Amino acid sequence: MLPQGLLPPVPGIDLQRVDIASGEVTVSAATNASVAECPSCGTASHRVHSRYGRTLADKPLGSRPLRFRIAVRRFVCDNADCPRTIFAEPLDVLATPRARTTAELAEAHTAIGFAAGGEPGARLADSLDMPTSPDTLLRRVKAAELDPSPPPRYVGIDDWAIRKGQNYGTAVVDLERRRVVALLPGRDGEAIAQWLRDNPQVEVISRDRWPAYAKAATEAAPQAKQVADRWHLLKNLR
Repeated sequence: MLPQGLLPPVPGIDLQRVDIASGEVTVSAATNASVAECPSCGTASHRVHSRYGRTLADKPLGSRPLRFRIAVRRFVCDNADCPRTIFAEPLDVLATPRARTTAELAEAHTAIGFAAGGEPGARLADSLDMPTSPDTLLRRVKAAELDPSPPPRYVGIDDWAIRKGQNYGTAVVDLERRRVVALLPGRDGEAIAQWLRDNPQVEVISRDRWPAYAKAATEAAPQAKQVADRWHLLKNLR
Protein backbone atom coordinates (compact mmCIF):
# COMPACT_ATOMS: atom_id res chain seq x y z
CA MET A 1 0.00 0.00 0.00
CA LEU A 2 1.09 3.56 -0.70
CA PRO A 3 1.14 5.70 2.48
CA GLN A 4 -1.39 8.52 2.19
CA GLY A 5 0.22 11.92 1.62
CA LEU A 6 3.66 10.50 0.84
CA LEU A 7 3.47 11.64 -2.78
CA PRO A 8 1.06 14.03 -4.48
CA PRO A 9 -1.42 12.45 -6.94
CA VAL A 10 -0.32 12.35 -10.57
CA PRO A 11 -3.15 12.76 -13.12
CA GLY A 12 -3.60 9.66 -15.28
CA ILE A 13 -1.35 7.49 -13.08
CA ASP A 14 -2.21 5.17 -10.18
CA LEU A 15 0.52 5.07 -7.53
CA GLN A 16 0.46 1.50 -6.22
CA ARG A 17 3.39 0.59 -3.99
CA VAL A 18 6.50 2.06 -2.37
CA ASP A 19 9.65 0.03 -1.82
CA ILE A 20 12.64 1.28 0.16
CA ALA A 21 15.88 -0.61 -0.34
CA SER A 22 19.54 0.40 -0.14
CA GLY A 23 18.55 3.96 0.65
CA GLU A 24 16.50 4.33 -2.55
CA VAL A 25 12.76 4.85 -2.81
CA THR A 26 11.00 3.10 -5.70
CA VAL A 27 7.37 3.87 -6.50
CA SER A 28 5.50 1.33 -8.61
CA ALA A 29 2.70 2.84 -10.71
CA ALA A 30 0.49 2.20 -13.70
CA THR A 31 -1.39 4.36 -16.17
CA ASN A 32 -5.18 4.38 -15.84
CA ALA A 33 -6.55 6.21 -18.90
CA SER A 34 -9.06 4.16 -20.87
CA VAL A 35 -8.10 5.74 -24.21
CA ALA A 36 -4.97 7.21 -25.80
CA GLU A 37 -4.46 9.41 -28.85
CA CYS A 38 -2.07 8.47 -31.61
CA PRO A 39 0.77 11.06 -31.68
CA SER A 40 0.89 10.95 -35.49
CA CYS A 41 -2.75 11.32 -36.52
CA GLY A 42 -4.60 12.09 -33.28
CA THR A 43 -6.98 9.12 -33.56
CA ALA A 44 -8.27 7.87 -30.21
CA SER A 45 -7.71 4.20 -29.54
CA HIS A 46 -9.02 1.75 -26.92
CA ARG A 47 -7.15 -1.31 -28.20
CA VAL A 48 -4.18 -2.25 -26.04
CA HIS A 49 -1.41 -4.06 -27.91
CA SER A 50 1.07 -4.74 -25.11
CA ARG A 51 2.68 -3.35 -21.98
CA TYR A 52 6.21 -2.44 -20.95
CA GLY A 53 7.97 -0.95 -17.94
CA ARG A 54 9.40 2.55 -17.89
CA THR A 55 11.75 3.83 -15.17
CA LEU A 56 12.03 7.54 -14.36
CA ALA A 57 14.36 9.23 -11.90
CA ASP A 58 12.70 11.98 -9.87
CA LYS A 59 13.77 14.63 -7.36
CA PRO A 60 14.86 12.99 -4.10
CA LEU A 61 12.44 12.21 -1.31
CA GLY A 62 14.27 13.76 1.60
CA SER A 63 17.84 12.58 1.11
CA ARG A 64 16.87 9.38 -0.70
CA PRO A 65 16.84 9.00 -4.51
CA LEU A 66 13.34 8.51 -5.88
CA ARG A 67 12.44 6.43 -8.94
CA PHE A 68 9.15 5.67 -10.64
CA ARG A 69 8.58 2.28 -12.25
CA ILE A 70 5.52 2.72 -14.44
CA ALA A 71 3.62 0.10 -16.40
CA VAL A 72 2.93 1.79 -19.73
CA ARG A 73 0.67 0.43 -22.46
CA ARG A 74 1.12 0.29 -26.22
CA PHE A 75 -2.02 0.95 -28.25
CA VAL A 76 -3.04 -0.01 -31.77
CA CYS A 77 -3.89 2.94 -34.03
CA ASP A 78 -7.27 2.33 -35.69
CA ASN A 79 -6.60 4.77 -38.53
CA ALA A 80 -5.76 2.64 -41.57
CA ASP A 81 -4.05 5.58 -43.29
CA CYS A 82 -1.73 6.35 -40.37
CA PRO A 83 1.89 5.23 -40.87
CA ARG A 84 2.16 4.45 -37.15
CA THR A 85 0.34 1.21 -36.36
CA ILE A 86 1.39 0.93 -32.69
CA PHE A 87 2.17 3.73 -30.25
CA ALA A 88 2.93 4.07 -26.57
CA GLU A 89 0.68 6.20 -24.41
CA PRO A 90 2.36 9.46 -23.36
CA LEU A 91 3.26 10.49 -19.81
CA ASP A 92 3.00 14.20 -20.55
CA VAL A 93 2.24 15.23 -16.98
CA LEU A 94 5.19 13.31 -15.58
CA ALA A 95 7.83 13.18 -18.33
CA THR A 96 8.50 13.84 -22.00
CA PRO A 97 8.73 10.97 -24.54
CA ARG A 98 11.84 8.79 -24.17
CA ALA A 99 13.02 10.78 -21.13
CA ARG A 100 14.68 8.94 -18.25
CA THR A 101 13.87 11.63 -15.69
CA THR A 102 10.67 13.34 -14.64
CA ALA A 103 9.94 16.85 -15.86
CA GLU A 104 10.55 18.22 -12.35
CA LEU A 105 14.02 16.70 -12.13
CA ALA A 106 14.84 17.92 -15.64
CA GLU A 107 13.82 21.45 -14.64
CA ALA A 108 15.99 21.26 -11.52
CA HIS A 109 18.98 20.10 -13.59
CA THR A 110 18.39 22.92 -16.07
CA ALA A 111 18.39 25.49 -13.27
CA ILE A 112 21.62 24.04 -11.85
CA GLY A 113 23.20 24.07 -15.31
CA PHE A 114 22.36 27.74 -15.85
CA ALA A 115 23.64 28.68 -12.39
CA ALA A 116 26.82 26.63 -12.20
CA GLY A 117 27.64 25.16 -15.62
CA GLY A 118 28.80 21.62 -16.36
CA GLU A 119 31.46 20.29 -13.98
CA PRO A 120 30.60 22.54 -11.00
CA GLY A 121 26.91 21.92 -11.63
CA ALA A 122 27.39 18.15 -11.58
CA ARG A 123 29.16 18.43 -8.21
CA LEU A 124 26.33 20.63 -6.88
CA ALA A 125 23.66 18.24 -8.18
CA ASP A 126 25.43 15.31 -6.52
CA SER A 127 25.50 17.15 -3.17
CA LEU A 128 21.75 17.80 -3.54
CA ASP A 129 21.09 14.07 -4.14
CA MET A 130 20.19 14.69 -7.79
CA PRO A 131 23.29 13.19 -9.47
CA THR A 132 23.84 13.71 -13.17
CA SER A 133 26.71 14.22 -15.59
CA PRO A 134 28.21 17.54 -16.77
CA ASP A 135 27.23 16.67 -20.34
CA THR A 136 23.61 16.19 -19.33
CA LEU A 137 23.52 19.58 -17.61
CA LEU A 138 24.97 21.32 -20.65
CA ARG A 139 22.58 19.47 -22.95
CA ARG A 140 19.61 20.62 -20.87
CA VAL A 141 20.85 24.21 -20.91
CA LYS A 142 21.22 24.16 -24.69
CA ALA A 143 17.73 22.69 -25.11
CA ALA A 144 16.05 25.13 -22.73
CA GLU A 145 13.48 27.51 -24.19
CA LEU A 146 14.62 31.03 -23.37
CA ASP A 147 12.40 34.05 -23.13
CA PRO A 148 12.81 36.10 -26.32
CA SER A 149 15.06 39.10 -25.84
CA PRO A 150 13.64 42.54 -26.58
CA PRO A 151 14.90 44.23 -29.76
CA PRO A 152 18.34 45.76 -29.19
CA ARG A 153 18.57 49.50 -28.57
CA TYR A 154 22.34 49.92 -28.35
CA VAL A 155 24.34 48.01 -30.95
CA GLY A 156 27.96 47.61 -31.90
CA ILE A 157 28.94 47.12 -35.55
CA ASP A 158 32.25 45.72 -36.77
CA ASP A 159 33.60 43.49 -39.50
CA TRP A 160 34.77 39.93 -38.97
CA ALA A 161 36.88 37.69 -41.16
CA ILE A 162 35.25 34.65 -42.71
CA ARG A 163 38.61 34.13 -44.40
CA LYS A 164 41.20 36.71 -43.43
CA GLY A 165 42.30 38.92 -46.29
CA GLN A 166 39.67 37.54 -48.68
CA ASN A 167 36.14 37.29 -47.29
CA TYR A 168 34.53 39.42 -44.59
CA GLY A 169 31.16 39.80 -42.91
CA THR A 170 29.54 42.24 -40.48
CA ALA A 171 28.75 41.42 -36.85
CA VAL A 172 26.00 43.20 -34.91
CA VAL A 173 26.24 43.01 -31.11
CA ASP A 174 23.59 43.90 -28.53
CA LEU A 175 25.72 46.00 -26.17
CA GLU A 176 23.21 45.80 -23.29
CA ARG A 177 23.13 42.01 -23.21
CA ARG A 178 26.63 41.45 -24.63
CA ARG A 179 25.56 38.96 -27.27
CA VAL A 180 25.79 38.75 -31.04
CA VAL A 181 22.37 39.32 -32.61
CA ALA A 182 23.26 39.14 -36.32
CA LEU A 183 26.04 37.97 -38.64
CA LEU A 184 25.62 39.65 -42.02
CA PRO A 185 27.38 39.01 -45.34
CA GLY A 186 29.94 41.51 -46.59
CA ARG A 187 31.15 44.79 -45.17
CA ASP A 188 30.11 47.12 -47.98
CA GLY A 189 27.28 48.50 -45.85
CA GLU A 190 24.32 47.13 -47.81
CA ALA A 191 23.44 44.31 -45.43
CA ILE A 192 23.84 46.40 -42.28
CA ALA A 193 21.79 49.21 -43.83
CA GLN A 194 18.91 46.81 -44.42
CA TRP A 195 19.24 45.42 -40.89
CA LEU A 196 19.05 48.93 -39.45
CA ARG A 197 15.95 49.71 -41.51
CA ASP A 198 14.35 46.55 -40.09
CA ASN A 199 15.26 47.65 -36.54
CA PRO A 200 14.18 51.27 -36.18
CA GLN A 201 14.27 51.00 -32.38
CA VAL A 202 18.09 51.29 -32.38
CA GLU A 203 19.12 54.39 -30.41
CA VAL A 204 22.92 54.19 -30.35
CA ILE A 205 25.34 52.70 -32.88
CA SER A 206 28.90 52.03 -31.77
CA ARG A 207 31.05 51.39 -34.83
CA ASP A 208 34.49 51.61 -36.30
CA ARG A 209 35.32 54.39 -38.75
CA TRP A 210 34.88 52.31 -41.90
CA PRO A 211 33.19 54.70 -44.40
CA ALA A 212 30.65 52.10 -45.55
CA TYR A 213 29.38 51.68 -41.99
CA ALA A 214 29.19 55.42 -41.48
CA LYS A 215 27.14 55.85 -44.64
CA ALA A 216 24.84 52.93 -43.82
CA ALA A 217 24.18 54.19 -40.28
CA THR A 218 23.53 57.76 -41.43
CA GLU A 219 21.13 56.79 -44.20
CA ALA A 220 19.34 53.80 -42.64
CA ALA A 221 19.18 54.91 -38.98
CA PRO A 222 19.03 58.72 -38.84
CA GLN A 223 17.36 58.50 -35.42
CA ALA A 224 20.38 56.77 -33.86
CA LYS A 225 23.38 58.44 -32.29
CA GLN A 226 26.69 57.23 -33.73
CA VAL A 227 29.72 56.82 -31.50
CA ALA A 228 33.23 55.46 -32.08
CA ASP A 229 33.97 52.43 -29.94
CA ARG A 230 36.84 52.61 -27.47
CA TRP A 231 38.89 49.80 -29.02
CA HIS A 232 39.12 51.54 -32.39
CA LEU A 233 39.84 54.93 -30.81
CA LEU A 234 42.80 53.47 -28.88
CA LYS A 235 44.00 51.65 -31.98
CA ASN A 236 43.92 54.87 -34.02
CA LEU A 237 45.72 56.79 -31.26
CA ARG A 238 48.51 54.21 -31.21
